[in-house]
Amino acid sequence: MRRTRRAPRDVGRYNRAFYERLWRGATVVRLPGVEAPARPDGPRIELGCGLRPRLPLAGTIFVDASPRACAALRRAGATAVRADAAALPFRTASLGEAQLFDVIEHVADDAAVARELGRVLRQDGQLVVSTPLHSRLWQTYDRLVGHARRYDPDALARLLGDAGFEVAGIAPFGLRPRSALVARLGLFCRVRWPARALWYEERVLRFIARRTPPVRLGRVSTNDQLVRAASRLSGAVTAWRRTRVARPA
Repeated sequence: MRRTRRAPRDVGRYNRAFYERLWRGATVVRLPGVEAPARPDGPRIELGCGLRPRLPLAGTIFVDASPRACAALRRAGATAVRADAAALPFRTASLGEAQLFDVIEHVADDAAVARELGRVLRQDGQLVVSTPLHSRLWQTYDRLVGHARRYDPDALARLLGDAGFEVAGIAPFGLRPRSALVARLGLFCRVRWPARALWYEERVLRFIARRTPPVRLGRVSTNDQLVRAASRLSGAVTAWRRTRVARPA
């Protein structure tokens, strides 16, 4: 797939249109979750999952900007709140855990989202976040799915460190096909024949979900360990512990 460094000009508007259209004919499919290092007390949220949650529907508050996704999650029996990732409707230090998968790379102001997560999580609260890695790996696929960036590991550590987090774990992560041709074909079909593409995609995802165990994170405790562990990964899920008040913007 041809490489390009250009994200969509208005990444927020692009993502709203792209995913609202995608969820039009979709159903809720729960994907494999993550075995995180800690089991923090307090309410937990999953942010920006659309119709592909990874946490259990019971006992989780799902937060998404898509009205269509929130409505479908509620019909499936979940608690869903429509909100922007940079303006969460929760009191300061009121949550025990927040998980977000393939979300933060889509937002224009990732620092604002990181600070907001630092605000709503309690001391020692847990953040689990997946991201594509290494800006040098940027491809057309990233632009088409609405990425604003890929993260170099040291940049990810700075972003979340400035928001009051310390790294606790990492594992490889991502469902993107290894073949660039397959990935591009899938995107073409999703745009050209969205209903049919989604029908096949959901059956593949349900097959994967039934046969794939939760992701188990390896423990890391310093940014240097994170950078070394992520050096050969194209995507990762990382766990972070909230340790202090975020630095001012």
